[in-house]
Amino acid sequence: MEIASKQKVQDSQEPVFAVGMDHVGFNVPDMEEALEFFINVMGFKVMTEIGPMNFDEAWKKRYHIRHNAELEKIVMIRAGAGSSIELFQYKSPERDMRRPLGDDVGWYHLGFYTDDIPGSIAYLKSKGIEIMNDPITVAAGAPNTGETWVYIRTPWGMLIELVNYPDGKAYEKEHPNHILWSPKDHRTA
Repeated sequence: MEIASKQKVQDSQEPVFAVGMDHVGFNVPDMEEALEFFINVMGFKVMTEIGPMNFDEAWKKRYHIRHNAELEKIVMIRAGAGSSIELFQYKSPERDMRRPLGDDVGWYHLGFYTDDIPGSIAYLKSKGIEIMNDPITVAAGAPNTGETWVYIRTPWGMLIELVNYPDGKAYEKEHPNHILWSPKDHRTA
């Protein structure tokens, strides 16, 4: 009942400018290593590449970039259905290579839907990718009951979640008009 009332408020507000997720962008420490992982392990394709790019001091200040940083390359990649990923590689003697801890502001992970969690795990292990946990299936009584997930770690330390819910999630049955977007429902030919 609470979700339905919130939906009415959201539906009544105009204009709605966000049509959907276009891409997520993040910095990588080594573009070649990142592309090796995303293309040869995860099955992504390179869509565009640009760089190097020079930014003036005003641009760097506005976007909170160190004054001595140089943008070496931007690569846009995509796999299957869903939004794209924009990879950035900077050259900067002062850049902080530490990943935020899990409870820090700015921590993030990427989530990818897979049809086969055990098969995906076996494949990733064969490629030397670290599997962070055994698959976890959400117990009955939670909104996401029906979901199984596992985390993996990229070669540079970023976390990726593999998720699967072939029969949907519990909340979808209770609120069929309030369903999260899923790539499993938007497959490309």
